Amino acid sequence: MATIVKLFETCRYKHDLYAVFSDWGQCAAIWLSNAVDLPKRDEREKQYLEVVRRYDPAKLKVFPEILGAVVMALEEKPTDILGQVFHALELHNTARGQFFTPYSICEMMAKINIGPDDDIAAVMKGRGYIVRRNRPGPPSTNVQLCCCFAGNQRMPSTVDIWRALVDAAPASQLSG
Repeated sequence: MATIVKLFETCRYKHDLYAVFSDWGQCAAIWLSNAVDLPKRDEREKQYLEVVRRYDPAKLKVFPEILGAVVMALEEKPTDILGQVFHALELHNTARGQFFTPYSICEMMAKINIGPDDDIAAVMKGRGYIVRRNRPGPPSTNVQLCCCFAGNQRMPSTVDIWRALVDAAPASQLSG
């Protein structure tokens, strides 16, 4: 996590760090989406170019480095790394109700949400997918944990997940 924080910090003096975190998240999502969803690629590419034109080439080089560091951190230990970075950078805003939810709480909520082992197997066998609704706690962490628990039950971790994020602050959607 320290590497990721340091990489974001390199942009602090020229750009608002909250905007950098949000812009990086948007770019990372576009990079990943463009790799698998070609029909909407051009539309997203326009959005990407609008974001990156705010940065000089030296600062923009940091974005893929951050993505690489995030991937490496997740390879080492699947956890809410972006939530930890978001709060380490002190980007949360308690006035908007943005708080860091400890990973153990997210894990508990995901276990409650996904249900007992027998239920998971029965639902997957009958319907082929699991409906997951957001509960308290960071949305992406809960989705990640539900996938992990489904995987633990010998369910494919690539189960289709439908999720809608509604938040007044888009950057906080990345943070967990």
